[in-house]
Amino acid sequence: MIFSFRTLVSLLLIIALSDITHAQSFLPAKLITSKGDTLSGYVRADYDQSFVRFRNSWTTKPINYDIPALNGLVTMGMAYERKVLDGKNILMQKLVSGPASLFVLRRKQFRKDRFFLEKGTDFVELIHESSEKMARGRRYIETYQNHLAVFTKLLGDCNEFTNQPWPTGFTEKAFVMLVSAYNQCIQRENPSLFKNTLYSANKLLPVRWFINVGAGLLGAPSGNVKSSLDHYQWKMGVAGGHAGYVSLDDKGSRALTNRLFTTSFGFEQGQCGNAATWGFLASYSTIMYKHSIQSQGTYTYDPNPYLFTNSSGDVHELAPPLENQPLVFEGQAEEKASVIQADFFLRHYWTLDHSRLYLGTGIGYGIISSSFWAPVKVYFANAGYQGIAVQNSEPVTAARSGLDFLVQAGWSHFIYNGGKSIGLSIQYNSLQSHRLSLSLNYSF
Repeated sequence: MIFSFRTLVSLLLIIALSDITHAQSFLPAKLITSKGDTLSGYVRADYDQSFVRFRNSWTTKPINYDIPALNGLVTMGMAYERKVLDGKNILMQKLVSGPASLFVLRRKQFRKDRFFLEKGTDFVELIHESSEKMARGRRYIETYQNHLAVFTKLLGDCNEFTNQPWPTGFTEKAFVMLVSAYNQCIQRENPSLFKNTLYSANKLLPVRWFINVGAGLLGAPSGNVKSSLDHYQWKMGVAGGHAGYVSLDDKGSRALTNRLFTTSFGFEQGQCGNAATWGFLASYSTIMYKHSIQSQGTYTYDPNPYLFTNSSGDVHELAPPLENQPLVFEGQAEEKASVIQADFFLRHYWTLDHSRLYLGTGIGYGIISSSFWAPVKVYFANAGYQGIAVQNSEPVTAARSGLDFLVQAGWSHFIYNGGKSIGLSIQYNSLQSHRLSLSLNYSF
């Protein structure tokens, strides 16, 4: 069975889009409700600005909390607090707390985070914007930023802080340093009333290792098999300055064996609150591919590429003209190969309470070792069996290497309180004839 690339993409999209929800796993956390109660348990890592999914223990059923019902969330060393922005209640990550507090609204990939400074009743966004302007027929970039003015206005009441040099960059690191320095300045003046607290900005999740074992097939014949098929299914007019033609038609050639076995081992790393992960995998695959060759036609071209060995071991060529003596070829092209490769990949996860889906892509490099042969019998339609074609009649081994592009999609079910998972995945590798495999996965 031969898969086209379009069929492969369709299969991957069906798996990836069959059930889309967010998350990676449940994480230890504390919820602070709007009534002031503190709940200890676990939150699903897809908490965002609209809801938090929470369970008291691994055995209880998760429930959703809307953001207006919460005052805050603490998980994996990161703190979140409910704020109203543009008339909407959202959870905003707190980076620094004290006399002045720094917040960040994390944005999706390829979009800038938004930063906010809070002191007392003031809650001000720190802005850095650039826009293209036109003046006197010339374009230029105009930049507006307010962070230094905001810091001067709201944090100017501690002389020790205002007299020290400030970092001027519009970066998260610079903002954390500035707000922390101000809080420490105030704390030194009133040590019993104030303190400065720093929270984790991003928390790496534990590395997850995985083992995959699977089977599959090739999406297309290998280059060696394809070349052999073309050799015995050939049409050509006048060429090389020699008058003549070749007209060999396929008479039922088909794939006889198309299978591969693969195993891989690797790891992936993610961040709390981020559905994306990255990782590496090393894999080993064995491939067996056989394709029958059945063709027939006429041949008047010279020079002759169809040498054959007769029953006595003598090499002969098919001497034209053969207009009235049709040729028949019957045999098979067979290739055994092994592939060792390493790939870097990126994944995006969607999960339910007890399972998750992912879609990933990656690039790598592999080494292929192969053995190929194509024993083909030569017949004259009017004179019977003549011998074995010389070309590729004996096994030829070769090694080569190349880049690999992969696409993968999978499903896994959490076991042992989410610390491990088992599942299935489908993966496409471009190296060595568009491999497509289905694997059983174990992650720990």
